[in-house]
Amino acid sequence: MRNDIFKKIIEKIKKVVLQEDEKTLIKGRLLSFMEKNPAPINSPFFIKSPYFISSKLFNFSLIKKPMRIIMVTSLVITLLTGGSFSYAAEQSLPGDALYPIKVEINEEIRGIFISGSKEKAIWEIERTERRLQEAAELVLKDKMTSSASEKINNQLDKHADKIDKETKKIEVKNPKLAVEIHSQLETSLGVHTTVLLAIKEETKSEKNIDDILSKTYEKTIKSSENKNESKKLIAEEGGIDTDGEINIQKKIKEAEKKVNELQFVVDNLKIPASKTFANDIDEKLAKIQELKGKVDKEPEVKDNDAETFLVLQKINQKADELSLLLSLKDEIRTSEGLSNSLENIINDVGEVIKKDLQELEELTPVTIKEETLIDDFETIEIISPLSTIPDKKNGKDSQTD
Repeated sequence: MRNDIFKKIIEKIKKVVLQEDEKTLIKGRLLSFMEKNPAPINSPFFIKSPYFISSKLFNFSLIKKPMRIIMVTSLVITLLTGGSFSYAAEQSLPGDALYPIKVEINEEIRGIFISGSKEKAIWEIERTERRLQEAAELVLKDKMTSSASEKINNQLDKHADKIDKETKKIEVKNPKLAVEIHSQLETSLGVHTTVLLAIKEETKSEKNIDDILSKTYEKTIKSSENKNESKKLIAEEGGIDTDGEINIQKKIKEAEKKVNELQFVVDNLKIPASKTFANDIDEKLAKIQELKGKVDKEPEVKDNDAETFLVLQKINQKADELSLLLSLKDEIRTSEGLSNSLENIINDVGEVIKKDLQELEELTPVTIKEETLIDDFETIEIISPLSTIPDKKNGKDSQTD
């Protein structure tokens, strides 16, 4: 199968016709290289050193045949085009002539140089996002075909299999890290599915998008099931890992960082965020600062409780979801209707985070103050949840200006 793909790629490369000036330029480069690097003359007196050892690390014959084809094909393309061919492929979409080079060469070669199960899994999640962004772009351009839909779904299957393979390795030693990776995939699939649904509704498109939506639903459910299996391992261990215990200060700091990143995204949106969302950001920052203060005053509060870890993890997952929604909203905005749809979705996610924060407060047995210090200088008043509930009927804030 893979060989057939590369045969097609080679056939497409053969059809690329160079202009006369390009031929002259390449010929000049070759002649210049030959002048600077003349072929050596083999000496009849050459004797192989008895101390010479062949390195398996750079033994080309030991590399699997499909990967040798990838490496050689990539080298040929790079030499012929100076990398421009490969760069052009990065902008291609399913159905374009250069798309196989993007998926089967560029991305595969990048994956070769990634080490570690966590890093490999994250790379495959990024590839999953790329496929779903391609789907969104095809639908917006009214270019989604059954062939393109099939190609995207096949790639989604491959990426999911690789993620599953790597997370199973991780789960043995670090189930909490496995939960975080499953959550990242689940979040990515969920957000992109939501965006695709919004695009479908806005564009009234039925063109082969349902097949991709079915696939994303399937993968989201599978990812959620895998995450729950990893959670069971955490519960069985009581939240204790090989390092002894998780530092709750560290987890709260991560949550704070996520919310600050959201604030940065909001500040840089081309369309100002609604008052509802802006208030929600302020509230989350205040809540997180309160949690930090409670932990500082109560040193006996440790995150060796699995329940506490899972709630913190859920908050981080929703923060990631908000961040991704905000960035995609700005990227794919094509009309006021689509923008409003995504704004309502974003507000709904914000409500979920508020509930999760309340749950976390109940798990941390310390009284909450009415005000909390930010960086020991600035005081932020906690905003009442009732003041930030969006009016879903008309898509506007219930607050008055």
